[in-house]
Amino acid sequence: MPNQSLPEETPLFAEFDRPTYEEWVAATVKSLKGKSFERLTRSSDEGIPVKPLYTRADTAVYTHPHTIPGHAPFARGTEPDGYLIRPWLVAQELAYPTAEQFSRALRYDLERGQTAVNLRLDPPTRAGLDPDQSKPGEVGWRGVSLATIEDMATALSGVDLARLPIFMRVGTAALPLLALLAAYLRRNGKDVSQLQGCLENDPLGVLTHEGTLPLSLNQAYDEMARLLLWVEKHAPRLSAIGLHSYPYHNSGAYAVQELAFTLGNGAACLRAMGERGLDVNVTARHMMFHFAVSGDFFMEIAKLRTARILWSQIVAAFGGNATAQKMKLHVRT
Repeated sequence: MPNQSLPEETPLFAEFDRPTYEEWVAATVKSLKGKSFERLTRSSDEGIPVKPLYTRADTAVYTHPHTIPGHAPFARGTEPDGYLIRPWLVAQELAYPTAEQFSRALRYDLERGQTAVNLRLDPPTRAGLDPDQSKPGEVGWRGVSLATIEDMATALSGVDLARLPIFMRVGTAALPLLALLAAYLRRNGKDVSQLQGCLENDPLGVLTHEGTLPLSLNQAYDEMARLLLWVEKHAPRLSAIGLHSYPYHNSGAYAVQELAFTLGNGAACLRAMGERGLDVNVTARHMMFHFAVSGDFFMEIAKLRTARILWSQIVAAFGGNATAQKMKLHVRT
């Protein structure tokens, strides 16, 4: 049999000369019809110069673009296979006033591609109040009113929470809402340990957004610790802390400020839970971050990558292991 060998591969576009940076600039200037190249450079809200043209030399000093997904510092994601096995969750918020309306809208969306339950609650529910204790106009305002197990059963009718994650922005009522959810599941013979998703417990976020808390911050952290202990024992797949960047982003914070405030909130939670005897690995594992993003595509991608890198470093500084350093991330457009 004659000796056979594969033909040598020819690099793609090898027949063309590689243009230099100066040639790219010259081509750009020509298209500007007399305007200067420097006019295309702008400054972002963060004070970062955004150039019209980038080359490999601009990123030569950075090491994180060459890191591997699933490995610290997690710039390119926390899973080695990206989202091939576990794709993004679609968790559209449904701001309906009654449990019946929410249930109908949820089932409609689940049949059309939504893959998680995002149960948005009205102000009295987030404050742990019954509807008859609320102020006029608050019941059903921008969210569902839940006060009883029957309300929870109606809202989640036909929904399999062993299969679908649930997200609830619980305000300062994390413990009573978890109790309501667990009671509903147990009454219906469901396994609480299969719960997944996040009870978005964020006392500093509530304080920032509302300007006040119905209890002291220390008391809020005490409740957070009790919540974490219960979840770790009975519902280990459920996140019990959900820290939001929305109050800062929606108040005009640019990316650097948003990262500083939100990650600072995360560090405060790690410290507070440590003071209450919880291991950093337990706290970080049950924590999720919820970031708002704007239409500034490249800056927002950089923000999310930076968030993962910095959070990995923060958890490591608290003594957390590699698994605890992985940021759980939910993004809201």
